[in-house]
Amino acid sequence: LGLLERLPRQVGGARAGSAGFVYHLGVGGQRLAIERGWQPERRRRRSLTPGTLFVRHTLQVSELHTLLIESDRSRRVELLELACEPHCWRSFRGVSGHAQMLKPDSFVRLGLGAYEDSYCIEVDMGTEGSRALERQLQLYVAYAQSGQEQAERGVFPLTLWLAPDGKRVAAIEDSVARLKSADRELFRVAQFEDAVTVMQASDNKE
Repeated sequence: LGLLERLPRQVGGARAGSAGFVYHLGVGGQRLAIERGWQPERRRRRSLTPGTLFVRHTLQVSELHTLLIESDRSRRVELLELACEPHCWRSFRGVSGHAQMLKPDSFVRLGLGAYEDSYCIEVDMGTEGSRALERQLQLYVAYAQSGQEQAERGVFPLTLWLAPDGKRVAAIEDSVARLKSADRELFRVAQFEDAVTVMQASDNKE
């Protein structure tokens, strides 16, 4: 029916050196997703084969969403909102008045008892240098200073940076430490495997 297509390139899987196929929406699948409101209206096209890094990053974000949905079903958390790209992007005007775009990998809103926690998620693959990290951190600071999110939602989300290992956590934390003291409070860094645990125990409750 043309709903799904399979990438020609295989991606290494978790089973002892085996490889797994990666599927994506075909033209028919894109049409169905638009009709169901799962993705925004746009020109349907046949996808080109993406690069390995893009595929691995996309799969990691998908894994995070799977973990959150499983946690919701097991009642560890209450998943109130889960938005992926491009739905989670934020367009805003900085202090200088110039239009800017913030592109988190996900936006998550959780219910934990009487509280709600909101997060912008950055799934880090360990490929960005310190300058690229600092530019992204400053973009979040600029968005917070714009006041747009606070005006629309009443609270500014915590940005949770998920890294592949402890060494990368330390590198990102070094970049955060170079920010002004007040701006550091906007961010938290953790290993990817601890994502749900960190969110479940968060003190970012509004």
